[in-house]
Amino acid sequence: MLVECVTAYDGDGGPREVLFVDGVEVAQVVRYEIDPDDPMLRYIGTDPWLDRQNAIAATASPAAADRIRTWAAQTAESLAVDDD
Repeated sequence: MLVECVTAYDGDGGPREVLFVDGVEVAQVVRYEIDPDDPMLRYIGTDPWLDRQNAIAATASPAAADRIRTWAAQTAESLAVDDD
């Protein structure tokens, strides 16, 4: 499977992204971000942050949810995400 992302900037400077999977434009994209710089990790602790990531994972596809949970746990442990 080939996934391509084309990012361009329109006249007002806003980014526009179009994703293609195997050469076919994807109609809808849901973006999930695991932010190791989230202040919640440092000032509140990992439990509320992990709860929020698990809530996000609950709305994702099974494959995406598994990756979200894995990377969120790694981030909470070490504040870094491994690309495995």
